[in-house]
Amino acid sequence: MFVKNITWLSVEAAEAEVQVTDGVYECVAFSWPCAVAVGDDITEPLHVFDMRNAKLVQNVQTGIWALDQNSLARRVVAELVDLDRQIVGVGGIWLIAEETLPAGIKVGALLEFDCARLDLW
Repeated sequence: MFVKNITWLSVEAAEAEVQVTDGVYECVAFSWPCAVAVGDDITEPLHVFDMRNAKLVQNVQTGIWALDQNSLARRVVAELVDLDRQIVGVGGIWLIAEETLPAGIKVGALLEFDCARLDLW
């Protein structure tokens, strides 16, 4: 995944909304302090902040969608990539969850959840 665009919220505070893509899927992540530039590769997963309503789903398209236009809240449907590290993927966009994932989830399963935002550290 790589940085497609940066919208600075505060240059002085190094706060930005960073548009991340894998060439197919894309999302916006909050970054502070933002130390990336357009075109940079991102090698670490984005962090899921305040995961809610996590559940296993089947036969649902993966993706990342805004819950409303005035916030960074997102709905995510992703595939579990690494259970030990709690990494899920939407295409080549990888996310790491701090909260406990639903019981019984296995690698390859689809997980749907809402979150307050995605963070790029």
